[in-house]
Amino acid sequence: MFYIIVGSLITAITLGLRIYYSFCMIKDGKTEHTYIEGKQLEFTGDPFELFARYIIWWVFTIITIGIYSLVIPVRLKTMGSRTYSICIMNILKIEI
Repeated sequence: MFYIIVGSLITAITLGLRIYYSFCMIKDGKTEHTYIEGKQLEFTGDPFELFARYIIWWVFTIITIGIYSLVIPVRLKTMGSRTYSICIMNILKIEI
């Protein structure tokens, strides 16, 4: 809960310019308290990588006259899921 409040404050104070940092901080805070088979999950997302993706997503949104903006929430959820999946695979020692 603390991370959500701090992340929201950072986003509000910077007028949304640091939303990518807040997103990663909130995801990291959630995984910090998640354990599977006694091992702690780890969020490996990078705020700067997310910032670069945000720029690309907004360029696509402008080019497609707003249609691509429907995909952005799905991409954000996919990013978190991919990170969690990699962590779970490492914990359970699953090889692809």
